[in-house]
Amino acid sequence: MKKISNFLYFFLFISLIISSCKKDEDDSNNNSSSVVGCTDTSACNYNILANNDDGTCEYGLAGCTDPLAFNYNIMNVCDDNSCIYAYDIAQGVWNLNPNCEEINIPLLGSISLNDQMPETVNVLGGVGNTLYINLSLNSGSSEVSGQIDNEGNITVPSQNITVDVGMGAMDINVSGSGKINSLTLGEIDLTFSGTVQGIIPFSTECFMTLSK
Repeated sequence: MKKISNFLYFFLFISLIISSCKKDEDDSNNNSSSVVGCTDTSACNYNILANNDDGTCEYGLAGCTDPLAFNYNIMNVCDDNSCIYAYDIAQGVWNLNPNCEEINIPLLGSISLNDQMPETVNVLGGVGNTLYINLSLNSGSSEVSGQIDNEGNITVPSQNITVDVGMGAMDINVSGSGKINSLTLGEIDLTFSGTVQGIIPFSTECFMTLSK
């Protein structure tokens, strides 16, 4: 009788072990196949891979939610990784369409800056949202630097460049402002001032539209 009792205890012990192992295995399988996230297809952060809703569903517009981005929209609820930045947009080659005032010089006539401007400008990026605008004028290459903010506003501080418009090399002061309006459109308004042959002063404005 004692042997039978021992056998029953041993049988129950083995059964408990097997049952416990099976439960652990089932739990492990369940955990490995569970993906938590938003499972509501009407939510803007719906996760097609999720099968276990974690209560994170959000509802509203999807778009860029970074306030520093050029295309930030305060109405957006979910970020869709579409953020773009004015500093990045500004860089690259732009087609240039100048509308510049002529430089009128007494006794010598006028100089057309439109004829001096290149068909394209190459904009390079620097440190701290600095831009370098390469104005490859017919008389040579001149680089103008400026700063761009998160909204695409460009500021060109007063600076000197050296150009030759047919009357010898001249030091010209340049300043102005601009704006990146979209991925493919922009504008810049520069004022050029100086003296011809160190004697005759001039100042002229040059408005240029940019396109890609």
